[in-house]
Parts: sequence; C-alpha cells; structure tokens
Amino acid sequence: MTRTHSFRELLLGPTFFVLVMVVVGTCFFRTQLGILIMCALGWGDGVAPFVGVKFGGAISRALGGTTAPDRWCINGQKSLEGSIAFFLASFLAACFFSTWLSIPIAPMLALKVSLIAAISEAISPSDADNIVIPLVVAGSFHLLQV
Repeated sequence: MTRTHSFRELLLGPTFFVLVMVVVGTCFFRTQLGILIMCALGWGDGVAPFVGVKFGGAISRALGGTTAPDRWCINGQKSLEGSIAFFLASFLAACFFSTWLSIPIAPMLALKVSLIAAISEAISPSDADNIVIPLVVAGSFHLLQV
C-alpha cells in the first residue's frame, strides 16, 4: 500500500487520505465545498503522480532542455506535467460532479480553486499534501466567495 513500505509513509499518506475523505464526505455531503475538496484530493492528487512519473520532463525536453525528468517544485519530487495534470483533473472532475449531482459550481470558481490547489500540492511536502490540499481548497473557496 506504500511505495517504500515504511510505517511513516503509511501513516501520513493513505491513512490521512481516508480520514480526510471520511470527514469531508460526512461534514460536506452534497455541497460545493465537498465536491471541490474530493475532486482535488481524489482526482487531482490521484492523477498527478501517474502523469508526473510517465511524462515528467517532457515539456522541458520539448523546449530543448535536459533529457532527465525535471522536478520544478520546492521539494524536488514533483514535475510540472504532474502539476498540470492535477489542475486539469481537479477542474474537470469538479465540473463533471457538479453537473452530475446537480450542485452548481461556477466554472470560474472551480478553475481558480483547482489552480490554487495544484500550486499548493506542488509546494507542499509529499507526506503532508493530504492535509494541505483540503485546507487550501477550503480556504480558497471561502476567500473567492467573498
């Protein structure tokens, strides 16, 4: 269930993911905020590592950079391609579930929240992003509503 088989990774990654999703699903069931958090954490953070590992460094190579995958964020573990995938997956999932569940979310709000979430995921420590992302989504959602 973890990449390194370490207890620390199991505690901070999947355990926090499950706890956050249970809390969000219980407290924010069928709300705009619940959709945005679950889409960012479930879809954005779920898709980003796959795209980052598979295509990391492709943009840099296309622009004449190095052949090694470039890691662009503070901790050096995440790629620009993964962050773009995070943003797109979060935004598209929010639009889809908003429509499917008949809970209207303004597309521009979903776009802004998804972008802020993608940036926060890129600069957050890998073992804390399951906590950071929901907090940033909630904060940006409330700030952008004003």
